Amino acid sequence: MNGLWKTAVSLGVIGACSVGWGCVSPARDSVSWRDKELRVVRIVSRNAPVPIPEGVLITFRWAADGRVSGKAPVNRYFGALEEPKAGQLLWKGGLASTRMGGAPALMALEATYLKVLGSVSRSTSREAALVLASPDGQSVVELVP
Repeated sequence: MNGLWKTAVSLGVIGACSVGWGCVSPARDSVSWRDKELRVVRIVSRNAPVPIPEGVLITFRWAADGRVSGKAPVNRYFGALEEPKAGQLLWKGGLASTRMGGAPALMALEATYLKVLGSVSRSTSREAALVLASPDGQSVVELVP
């Protein structure tokens, strides 16, 4: 590996690229994503895309104080998320949700979404999206304003 390449990689100048996700870079300014209602546009669970049916709205809000809240396909959810350093996420106490019932397909989607969301530990920015991912990158939630 030549010196310029090593320097670029060590400084994080070169973001990660993956098929279907495009190039991403660490979410240097996660504060810009705070206090905004974001819409979930993509869920990947263990490398398998999870379809979000037409008309189903899943939201995510990350408050300045670290509180997370949103609407899953049926229920509301909440939790607390810290960012010890740029791009690194740490859940404080996990996620909780209301317990209303709904259509089986929506309940299954909700369970998958909450499981994936609870597994994320890193954040990156890709174009106009915030991407949250598990440590191995196999589970992903992509959010847009």
